[in-house]
This record gives sequence, C-alpha cells and structure tokens, in this order.
Amino acid sequence: MAEHVSNSEYVGIDARSSYVSTEHDASNREALYTIFPETVPKSAKVSDFVYYYYNPWDPNYLVYLVYDCSEEDFEVECQRLRQIDSSARYAYYGVTGFPYKLEAVLANAYYGFTYCLSDADNHRLIYVQIYHCNYFSDIDYTRYIAKDHLPLGYDATGEMSIGNTCCPPPPTGRKFQEVRNIV
Repeated sequence: MAEHVSNSEYVGIDARSSYVSTEHDASNREALYTIFPETVPKSAKVSDFVYYYYNPWDPNYLVYLVYDCSEEDFEVECQRLRQIDSSARYAYYGVTGFPYKLEAVLANAYYGFTYCLSDADNHRLIYVQIYHCNYFSDIDYTRYIAKDHLPLGYDATGEMSIGNTCCPPPPTGRKFQEVRNIV
C-alpha cells in the first residue's frame, strides 16, 4: 500500500499510478515513460519507491524505484533498456559516471536525469528521475535516494545564491553561473 505523505509525495509501489500524473509535464513524463518500466515483473521484490513533486516556482520531480527480480526478468528488462536511444552526453552537473552499470539514461543540461542502473549480482534494477531547474533541486533528493544510486560527482543541493557571497551555491549552481556568465 502507498503512503500518501503530502499532496505531491508518495512512498510505496502502490503509488505507481499516481506518479505519472498531470503534475508531471510532458517532457519529464516522456523520459519517465521511456526509462521506467510500464509494470514491474511478478518476480519483483520492491525495496524502494518514492514519487515527489514540488513546484515553488519551477517544477521539481523525484521518482525512485528499486527492485530485485529473477535472473530471467532482469535480463529481459536490461535488454529493453539497452534498446533505448540513451543520451550520448550525460556529464552534466559535474557527473563523472555512475556507481553501477548504466543501462539507459536521458540527460538534459537544464533539467536533470532519468536513468536506470543495474546490479547483476543481485538482479537489482535502480530507476531514478531527478528533474529540476537552473542546476538546483528544491527537493532534498539525498533524503530519498541512496547515495550509491546517485551519479558520481552530482550535487544539486544547497540554496541557489546568485550574487550571495555569504552562501556560495553548490557545484551545479556554480556551473549554472559560469554558463550564464553570472558573477
């Protein structure tokens, strides 16, 4: 059963029908539909599922699904993922790689990532969508996503503080400032 934490935060796999809602705008929904499975296999043992939407000024999305499954279901899903036309470039936001095998990724220099990692030893699939605006996430994604499931070098935490010398922005915020020539 899904736990309805707030108006836009759901925890538990039963919330799957909720996470692709009208709140999810078209570009984010397309990435989500492409990478995330339409259904989890019958052999799946879901260990984590979170959907979080927050829109203080710009929409922020976090969707996180982790499950272990049979070897056969694992191989079938990995084959599906490998057929996706993944983003050739994903080294945005200081990302240097991923801690597990990257099966598929859709990356956007402005909005963020949707990706799936695999852990073949455990027949585990790890799906993540972190979409935000201006190299900064208003959602504390570190509260929901295991650190070893995040891209290496990725940091969109902290308060975006253009021109604020007492509170420097996170590395991704600094990159945003460099790209936009903001000092």
